[in-house]
Amino acid sequence: NRILQECIRLSNVPLLSSIVKSYKNVKPLKDYTILNIQHELGDVSAQVEALIVLGALPNNFYFLPPSYSHNKQFQLFLIKHFRIPKEKFLNYHPIVY
Repeated sequence: NRILQECIRLSNVPLLSSIVKSYKNVKPLKDYTILNIQHELGDVSAQVEALIVLGALPNNFYFLPPSYSHNKQFQLFLIKHFRIPKEKFLNYHPIVY
């Protein structure tokens, strides 16, 4: 059984927030492509938000989680809140109702 994890925002991670505040005006990631290879856990959404605040463009992200840890809730959260295109999830499967 999977344990559902709530996606969190950058404001919920004080240490990461304080680091991001130091560099957010510089936008050091504005010309970078981000390849995210890790489990789609709830706290990763705060990391993605931090990268965007630091200048990474939503269209410059790619997500490749392990096949056994696909998390639709995580993907939908990033699509909704950070405008990450669904095509950037390399294992994206549309939700069928």
